[in-house]
Amino acid sequence: MAIGRTRRSLRDLLLDKEDAEDDGFGASARRRTSKRGQFRWPSLCRLGKGAACRVGACEDCIVVGECQKPRGRASETGRSKDSEEIVPARQLPDDLLELCLLRLPFRSLHSARLVCKKWLQVTTSQPFLRRRSGDFARSSWLFLFCLNGGQGELHAFDTCLRQWRAVRADLLVGRFLYSVAAAGGEIYAVGGRSSGARTRRGVVVFSPLAGRWRRAPPMRIPRAEPVLCVLETAEARFLLIAAGGRGGEGEPLDSAEIYDPAAEEWRLIGDSPVGAACSAAALGGAFYVCSRTGRLGRYDPGLGLWSRVEASPAPPRLPSYAPAIVACRGRLFMVCVSWDRTEMARRRLWELDQGRMAWTQFASHPDAPTDPGAVFVSDRTTIYGLERFAVFGRAVQFLTACGVGPGPAVWTRVSTRGSARSRESMAVLRL
Repeated sequence: MAIGRTRRSLRDLLLDKEDAEDDGFGASARRRTSKRGQFRWPSLCRLGKGAACRVGACEDCIVVGECQKPRGRASETGRSKDSEEIVPARQLPDDLLELCLLRLPFRSLHSARLVCKKWLQVTTSQPFLRRRSGDFARSSWLFLFCLNGGQGELHAFDTCLRQWRAVRADLLVGRFLYSVAAAGGEIYAVGGRSSGARTRRGVVVFSPLAGRWRRAPPMRIPRAEPVLCVLETAEARFLLIAAGGRGGEGEPLDSAEIYDPAAEEWRLIGDSPVGAACSAAALGGAFYVCSRTGRLGRYDPGLGLWSRVEASPAPPRLPSYAPAIVACRGRLFMVCVSWDRTEMARRRLWELDQGRMAWTQFASHPDAPTDPGAVFVSDRTTIYGLERFAVFGRAVQFLTACGVGPGPAVWTRVSTRGSARSRESMAVLRL
């Protein structure tokens, strides 16, 4: 039957299904055949070229799967009774429309904005973005910031579909050696250096849900490769800490500062008790920083005080590989490289027992540690690691994941791809 013919509603499909169960396949097949003997599709509408809007956003369309013919045309074919029972998209209340759009997957949200101006206005409003990045976040996305020929690039990885996608990063042009952190549904790129080797204080913010870049207040002290950490507070607020890094002359920095997005300002919080920090994590309402020697420091934002964290025995580690700390499921972990019993270097994951203040081995990484600059981040339930390997003279990136739960942890390979780009930093965000 031609596409321009009247298509059946969802109720007719359900009736056909019941008839098929009662009368058998032959009777159901006869009902799906039109008067001209042509087969009618037993599915929702399938539009071809030249059809109207596909989601029922136009003024004269009826929402049944995809867009239908106008009401006047439906009444000519005797379908006015069915059409009156279906609510047009333009008559949906704003709160109901917002609830429907909030449940769209992240990869479909940008396509929905092309439907009409109203959908664009709803999906880009600040209340919508706050709700979408909170209770309606579905899956984790990894955002990899890297350099390619001196130009900054941004690549996003969908952990569900396991696909990489390129993202425009205009504000990163001419900037490198910066650090990134995910907070409040956005990604903060802090500090770094410009093409003139000038250390920067500037901060740029990328919103994946809105698809926009913006600038944030700069830090107090210029920093290249600062250590970033995000602490979530009450009422969907957060604090961002920037510690360590290198100054304008390349000297290591012991100082740290905190950014409060509500006040839109940075403030200094003193020097870290462990010296220059190489990694940081947030746990239990406090910031933890780690030095290259494996020493831990703790900062309490409520008291405004630094303190040393004494944990023994310290995890064994090789000096050429800096340790990294991550927090996941309310537990603190440290990633270190050490020798095993067969004199092979292994990357291990250690957990801090906060009751006994002792480190215990949690998991072992499957790959040989050939990349001293490996990056490790975590979301609510998983720890992700990204390393570079040279395979037959070609640079290859391996993305691995380790689920954190009550049972034994196992590292698995998530993605493998060849890349000639130099890695900068990585952040994980639930969208």
